[in-house]
Amino acid sequence: MPLANLIRLESAGSTNEYASHLLQNSAAAEFTVIWALGQYSGRGTGGSSWESEPGKNLTFSMVLYPYFLDVSNQFILTRFIALGVHDYISSQLPNETVTIKWPNDIYIGNRKVAGILTENSIMDGKFRHSVIGIGININQLIFPSEITNPVSLKGITGNSYNLEDSLKNVCSAIISRYQQLSRNPSEISADEYISKLYRFNVFAKYRFRNRVISARITGIDEVGWLQLEVSDGEKISCDLKEIVFLHEV
Repeated sequence: MPLANLIRLESAGSTNEYASHLLQNSAAAEFTVIWALGQYSGRGTGGSSWESEPGKNLTFSMVLYPYFLDVSNQFILTRFIALGVHDYISSQLPNETVTIKWPNDIYIGNRKVAGILTENSIMDGKFRHSVIGIGININQLIFPSEITNPVSLKGITGNSYNLEDSLKNVCSAIISRYQQLSRNPSEISADEYISKLYRFNVFAKYRFRNRVISARITGIDEVGWLQLEVSDGEKISCDLKEIVFLHEV
């Protein structure tokens, strides 16, 4: 798809912050994309940072106006955006296992290739706008040692990717999912999202409220909280701040 509303930056602190300032000071068409070749203060879900080598990866934000959604269904937007990014990564790696690590990271096997940060602006109980920040590891091969499980498309295939073509393709996949949602916003079935979850229905280690547990993911509730069953049968419902995925060596 052509990016009719593309703002291309050589460098930015955070494309989400750039988009938010843009929306405060002027109107921005839906699907406006802010793309930074270098991003030095990228943010991830839960207050994490997003490290990216300049000129190697995709770091961008997209402006959306999901007026058709009730604010009580904010997580459904997160879910469909994650599915869109998953669609793109899967199309590039048809022979790999690509999953969504709850709530919205994209994994190849046990390694993270993409992250998403959704920031919604709400006034009087209605959406004003949403800014979707996305980082995808494309051509980077060497990552900081403190990042424990990164991977890029090039790291899997050995191929170099054109960043602008990659941006167009991933935006097309996201917009396709967003339009699917806008046509039927009352459809809140999470079956497809749940079926693509990293570790779905597989027992693995987690840190939950300062204790290590062995549990399996069984689903997501209506507000987006993770549902797990512990090996002793205990049922857990938790938000992002309560649980840590432990990676076994």
